[in-house]
Amino acid sequence: MPVDSQTESHNLISISSGEFELFRAYIYDNFGINLTDVKRALLVNRLQRILRKNGFCSFKDYYEAIQNDDSGNNVSELVDAISTNHTFFFREKAHFDYLLNTSLPHLVPSLNASGTKDLRV
Repeated sequence: MPVDSQTESHNLISISSGEFELFRAYIYDNFGINLTDVKRALLVNRLQRILRKNGFCSFKDYYEAIQNDDSGNNVSELVDAISTNHTFFFREKAHFDYLLNTSLPHLVPSLNASGTKDLRV
């Protein structure tokens, strides 16, 4: 059943454990994104706009629409909502700090011993 967007605009649509499990399994199986329990609030927050915009009154209704959508529009909207759309090479500085301070010091001696300076990552 559609939601009256004026009445419901300030209320979050809640997700049951069963609904979360449906989305979690679907998202992992189709996109390889593992949503742990700590990501439940993230999922709910990111999908609220879609539910309201399309008139869904529950996550179950939205899930069924995804399953029955031959156009792929609902699936595309879902993956856009749950994935990180902004990225750049040095986004996670800690990863490069680890590479510089931990990994490379272990790799350099074996590169020197092999006589090569070619390191491929």
